[in-house]
Amino acid sequence: MKSNLKLLTLLILSTLVVGCLWIFDKNAENLANDKEAQFAIADTSEVVKIFIADNYGEVVLERNKGDEYFTVNGEFTARKSSTDLLLKTFSRATIKAPVDEKKRENVIRTLGASSRKVEIYTGEGELEKTWYVGSSTPSHTGTYMVLETPEHGMASEPFVVHMEGFTGFLTTRFFTDLDEWKYTGIFNYRNRSLAEVEVINHNETYNSYSIRTDSTGVIKLFNIKGDEIGIDNRIHIQDQFNRFRKVHFESFNSRLTVDQEKDLIANGEASYTITCMDKEGASTTVILFDKDEEHMYGLTEDGQVVLVQTFVFNPLTIGLLDLVQIN
Repeated sequence: MKSNLKLLTLLILSTLVVGCLWIFDKNAENLANDKEAQFAIADTSEVVKIFIADNYGEVVLERNKGDEYFTVNGEFTARKSSTDLLLKTFSRATIKAPVDEKKRENVIRTLGASSRKVEIYTGEGELEKTWYVGSSTPSHTGTYMVLETPEHGMASEPFVVHMEGFTGFLTTRFFTDLDEWKYTGIFNYRNRSLAEVEVINHNETYNSYSIRTDSTGVIKLFNIKGDEIGIDNRIHIQDQFNRFRKVHFESFNSRLTVDQEKDLIANGEASYTITCMDKEGASTTVILFDKDEEHMYGLTEDGQVVLVQTFVFNPLTIGLLDLVQIN
């Protein structure tokens, strides 16, 4: 009798499990075919424009099809790591679950009051989808979102959306702070386009130097007077030269007030000036001012004061004497 009871219990449990799985698969299939739940962009290489708006402002990210970088509001280059993150989000966004019926009204009210509107344009600039991105779920593993498309209009239901391969919520990826969008690259030289590097040490002029390549790619080292310095270890000088191929500063937020920035530009004593030139003769210069052990101030060519990490720039500003001694 007990044996038969155990067998019956197992059969009931098995039936419930199979039934739950069938219902889950059916819901998943319905969601997959639901036009209101298809948030993802199949081919993000087609994305040419992204419009983001929230309660604090708006930004427009644009590029020509095939371009690597977006521009922000038509004024400056966008930070590539941030635009790449958006494209990855567009590609991998999937429905995690419908919004629980008990939470639905509150979620809709919150989305209406404080969601971030994200318009995605593809092809020749046609609006493909609009996301309304809300807050995270209580578990912080999903994001409340509503989809709108030109073909089907505004969806009637919000969904919990997540990104495959990522645990967390998506809201913070969509922001309108211009300083956070600005590209932080100072020097960016692909392949062998970098031709010359000059580092001027304003406190120890004798420690200044330049490294140049000739038409055949041979590296040469010079002092501040322009005298060539003999190189015993050419690989070491080549490594130092290569440090300048791709250099970024930390932030446009210098942590200074406008008056302090003006005073730094007008009266500050520069510690270093670094200039890089490509093979076409175009040069880029940044002037560095001491701050503390972790940071320096950088003055870019367009007059902006930025924050740079000593971790990144100390290796770039080693003196000629150290460079030759190591050599």
